[in-house]
Amino acid sequence: MEENMVYCHRNKWHWGESIDIVRKDGLAIMCVKFDKDFPSVAYFCDLSVLETERRQGLGNDMLDHAFAVARKYGKTFARLYCDKTKIWLKEWYEKRGFKIFSQDEHDYEMIMEL
Repeated sequence: MEENMVYCHRNKWHWGESIDIVRKDGLAIMCVKFDKDFPSVAYFCDLSVLETERRQGLGNDMLDHAFAVARKYGKTFARLYCDKTKIWLKEWYEKRGFKIFSQDEHDYEMIMEL
């Protein structure tokens, strides 16, 4: 799995750091953010798999890789937001171990222990 991934745009921000992870074949991408105000949490965002390539395990591979990156940085929790209109995505995150932490009218905030 590691050999399929490329890190691009490793950025330092006033709030912390972000790392974009891209598959070498360009079929999937996601971002992992580390907020200095929440030192034990990795925030996962912008997971995207090319629509024609979905249901082949690429999202699982990306998420597994993001877990490994977060652990490498010493994080003990992963956090993300999921659009409430995407029930299938919420259910997939729940199968992967995420639980709803809070919600607003648009999103579920989900968290899991790494």
